[in-house]
Amino acid sequence: MRRTIIITGIVAGLIIIAMIVFSRIGKMKEAAANYAVAVKGPFEISVSNAGELTAERSVDIMGPDIMQSMQQGPQRGGGGRGGPGMRISSFKIQDIVAEGTEVKAGDYIAQLDRTEYDNSLKTALENQNTLQSNLEMAILDTAVMLTNLRDAIRNQYITVEQAEITLQESRYEPPATIRQAEINLNKQIRALEQRKKNYELQKAKALANIRDKKRLRDEGQELVNTLQHFLSQFTITAPSAGMVIYKEEFNGSKRKSGSTVNPFDRVIATLPDLTSMISTTYVSEIEVNKVKPGQKVNITI
Repeated sequence: MRRTIIITGIVAGLIIIAMIVFSRIGKMKEAAANYAVAVKGPFEISVSNAGELTAERSVDIMGPDIMQSMQQGPQRGGGGRGGPGMRISSFKIQDIVAEGTEVKAGDYIAQLDRTEYDNSLKTALENQNTLQSNLEMAILDTAVMLTNLRDAIRNQYITVEQAEITLQESRYEPPATIRQAEINLNKQIRALEQRKKNYELQKAKALANIRDKKRLRDEGQELVNTLQHFLSQFTITAPSAGMVIYKEEFNGSKRKSGSTVNPFDRVIATLPDLTSMISTTYVSEIEVNKVKPGQKVNITI
């Protein structure tokens, strides 16, 4: 019994000693982890951020200028500013070459959707045919009307001449007969003057009508010409040689096939000058205080 107590005491003592030793070793390791020896040398703080490269100079590949077409187009009737033929609307890119394509001046770049303005051109052509027919009909009607009026004047001259002959032959007739012949002659002379005045009035009205229809016809033709010239700009070609880079929108997306182009921002794509580039990077609000002018920058592309 005594031997058992002694052995138990020895084991308990060893355990206590082991715990004390391990505890001190742990505290020493913890102290070593919390403290370090100061060494003099360079202390580097680095900031890594993504960015982009953009050309310092570039040539914009532009879509059709509807505002210029509206200003150069007809201003009345046929559809000028605010007219029915030319309306301000966006353009849709139907097809465009792949980004990064090397092109020369005059090479094909893109095709815009012509549907809306093709319909406008079709309507303008139909309207132009109607205006041309109206003008031709007005000229024909005027020619017939004036011919009839001239015939009536010639006939009235004959009637006046007959009235003069009747008056001359009645000089030996009773005074009442002579007076009646004079009254008839005066009546026919007044009728002749009225026919002459009516002829000039109808002629002036007819010519004014023809001028008005001719003006409408010319404006309609001008609208057709404007639309045809405008639609010719829907096939976009390169203004100079370079590499095609898509236009970037405000939200970061790029204009490509199927994209819509605002008529007030007509850039379809750009041809950047790759000899001079600008590097742009975006630093977070947390790290921006670490960045100062003149610091060394490493750029990786």
